[in-house]
Amino acid sequence: MRFRYQVCKAPCPANEAGITETFGIRCYVKRNDSWLFVCEVDDISPEKSLVTALAENCNAVQLDPEHLWDVACDVQP
Repeated sequence: MRFRYQVCKAPCPANEAGITETFGIRCYVKRNDSWLFVCEVDDISPEKSLVTALAENCNAVQLDPEHLWDVACDVQP
């Protein structure tokens, strides 16, 4: 199986820090000629560059989707 990880964006409720959106990662699996949604971890970070780098690493190692939540939690401060 081949997996693809992509950054996703979500609005964030008003907060004291002034953060208006956060970024997460969606995972897709290739089946025949289609990419099918597998799972999503949202609200990883308001820093898009951090989440983009994480998604790129997940793609590079072809992370099994069952580990996405653990990987996302590891980057939390």
